[in-house]
Amino acid sequence: MGSDMNLSCVLLAGGKSSRMGVDKALLPLSGAPGEASVTLLDYMLSLIVDSGIRDIVVSRNPKLREPNDGSSYLWVDDQTPNRGPLGGILSCIPHCRHDRILIVPVDMPGLSVSSIQQLINVPDSSYFAQSALPCVLRNSDELITALTELLKSEENKSSIRALLERVEARAIASDTSLGDLSNLNTPMQWEAFASGKKGTSADE
Repeated sequence: MGSDMNLSCVLLAGGKSSRMGVDKALLPLSGAPGEASVTLLDYMLSLIVDSGIRDIVVSRNPKLREPNDGSSYLWVDDQTPNRGPLGGILSCIPHCRHDRILIVPVDMPGLSVSSIQQLINVPDSSYFAQSALPCVLRNSDELITALTELLKSEENKSSIRALLERVEARAIASDTSLGDLSNLNTPMQWEAFASGKKGTSADE
């Protein structure tokens, strides 16, 4: 797809990666024969672009970008650091140009273009029943209010599921052929992914 659809995307790449031990966004993925390897962050950005989305906001400390990456994406530092993905989403919303926002975690390399397209073709706020992320949310005052209130609650500080419930997002079934909706949190899961196995569902 070459045209910009009426949809923004927030790529969540600002986590601590404490269980992985290294910055997950900078993990290397082998390229095709004769091609240089790319980082997980690069790969996920390419996946989003291949899905037809051009308005991309990256939730990530700009100081952690790869040197001289030359990208034109908007990099947004968390205004509420150490508050999990909800803080990253809230920080990015003011920079999203469209009335719907696709939320994608950086640590889900099994995600496919077809699965993204299935999700964004649903007109309502939605997510796959198997995993809280990725999801599509309405860019609205209701969303901002829900995020703000959840971030005040220590119990729900990183709960994407709680947010989806608050905005009454619709759970849809994903076909088994639509890619792997697992995220990778540990070196063991990363090695398993490299061996063609699955990680864990993104329910946080």
